[in-house]
Amino acid sequence: DAYPLLEIPNSFTPNGDAINSEFLPIVSFVSSEKYQFKIFDRWGFKIFETNNPLKGWNGKINERKVPAGTYVYKLTYLEANNEIIEKTGLVYLFYP
Repeated sequence: DAYPLLEIPNSFTPNGDAINSEFLPIVSFVSSEKYQFKIFDRWGFKIFETNNPLKGWNGKINERKVPAGTYVYKLTYLEANNEIIEKTGLVYLFYP
């Protein structure tokens, strides 16, 4: 069995230059079954959610840029042994 591999960046720059413009956990061997990726603002409001491991957050809410700052992510996925893993942390969004 292949075990899930996971890397989560700690910052991104959605400034339109196509370099580091999307916040997306880098996953390998992660099933879309039970996969959830959510972003919250500083007040705890959910501003992004997907069940697709290939879809990241572009730094927008309803196609409007969010302010630069710190946002919270929560990632849930299924481990090879059918254990559900939850990871939470911070991501820094800035416009260079």
